[in-house]
Amino acid sequence: MRLTVLGNPSRYLAPYAPGTGYLVEAGGATLLLDCGQGVLAPLGALNPQRLDAVVISHFHFDHCLDLPVVLHAVRKLNPHLVVPWASHESLDHLGKAYRFQGSFDAPGPIQQVRPGDVLQYGECTVRVGAITHSAPGIALRIEAEGKSLVYCSDSAHSPDLAAFAKGADHCIVHTLIPEVEPDSEHSRIHMTAAAAGRFAAEAQVRHLLLGHRYWESRDEEMLGKTRAAYGGPVTLLKQGDVLPL
Repeated sequence: MRLTVLGNPSRYLAPYAPGTGYLVEAGGATLLLDCGQGVLAPLGALNPQRLDAVVISHFHFDHCLDLPVVLHAVRKLNPHLVVPWASHESLDHLGKAYRFQGSFDAPGPIQQVRPGDVLQYGECTVRVGAITHSAPGIALRIEAEGKSLVYCSDSAHSPDLAAFAKGADHCIVHTLIPEVEPDSEHSRIHMTAAAAGRFAAEAQVRHLLLGHRYWESRDEEMLGKTRAAYGGPVTLLKQGDVLPL
């Protein structure tokens, strides 16, 4: 299993920074998790010869803005497009915005998935969970080669998400800032670094990977808040990282 960071999850909303995008290779399958603005270029540099699925966790621009151009670029690979349930309207809006003829144009099947659904690509199993965010969205649990990787995307800490991630070997959590008041609006839709640490401890994940950090946050403070609640290894993801998992 290998993770390549295409977008820049370490500097969310930084001027001119690309959006979120991860390429996961596992069990003979290749999956693109999200494709925010600027993801097309690093994906093209890799020139993937196989792409089984493009997965959109939720329809916020920093996770999906490059979707039309990515699908056009990889059309000969015929990937599945996996989106959260009830995404017809979002896809229709994209189609209209980019002057597509008819409905949104995808080279392969469009799969609208719900929590509890299970997808299979070769020897790679992808389980779908729920996130708690300001837009409907999905978490993923990717299982292959005896390993598991959970992608939480943007989400608040919830018991259901912790149960979904239970015992995962690796878990990607998006965290903007070190810590806020528990009853704040931010805490209802995002995890802080401190919340990510509590989440990882509750879910008993073996390796926590932090991305999507706000561009003015300080790495030392983010790590300190996380490690205060979680004793396992923590990796701060950066654009261009290639991690064997």
